[in-house]
Amino acid sequence: MLFAYIRRETLKPIRGAGRWLGFGVVAALSLSIGIVLGALAVLRLLQSTMFGDSQTWSWVNYIVALGICSAVLFFTISRIRKGSLEKS
Repeated sequence: MLFAYIRRETLKPIRGAGRWLGFGVVAALSLSIGIVLGALAVLRLLQSTMFGDSQTWSWVNYIVALGICSAVLFFTISRIRKGSLEKS
């Protein structure tokens, strides 16, 4: 009875934490790769359409791409919520 209690109160939460951390690492890696590739795509699109030939206004493309990345970052942070470690 004591061993069952110890197993229930220690091993199950640890397994839940491992699963939670595993999904978090995979999600963070996927999201970071996606954001970098998306930012490069937006920057390349802007460079080919807006101010592509201008030498004096070429910095605007980078500012617009940075603004879009910042908006994605703030949206992503706003969607983070604290969850439980135990499987429901």
